[in-house]
Amino acid sequence: MVLVLNKSLSSIKEGSFKSCILCLLVLSLPKPAVSIQPDEKVFRGEAVTLRCDIQGGGVSTWQYSWFKAGSSTAVSNEQQYSISSVTASDGGTYTCRGAVRGTSRYSNYSQAVTLTVSGECGKPLLLFFGHSWFVPYISPMDSIVTQCLSLTDASFF
Repeated sequence: MVLVLNKSLSSIKEGSFKSCILCLLVLSLPKPAVSIQPDEKVFRGEAVTLRCDIQGGGVSTWQYSWFKAGSSTAVSNEQQYSISSVTASDGGTYTCRGAVRGTSRYSNYSQAVTLTVSGECGKPLLLFFGHSWFVPYISPMDSIVTQCLSLTDASFF
């Protein structure tokens, strides 16, 4: 939004500028968008990356900060906050915001996202299905169906 005011300054001095144009540029603060890869719900030991993106605001060089709920100290000052092996203590609610480099001008905080960390993924179970429920042996020309699943924390997702 741009507001242009034209105000007469005739009361200043004779012979000086008779009018002045004042331009006031009002910019709304941009709100960062947050994404989590691979998902907001993960198992302990998995890798997770949180990414903060800010569009608009007329700024191309943002400095990013990540915050975890309950702490006023940033957990990261990078656009991407990566955790190579999540633990239960990494679970929680995160927000990010940006600052224009070299200034005290900040974006709004992002919408909060919650990272949920569950126990370890169980060992996979490989099932074979053949001509009968019990497959004592498999011949080279037999057709089989395989299925891999994990029973640990199956209700998590």
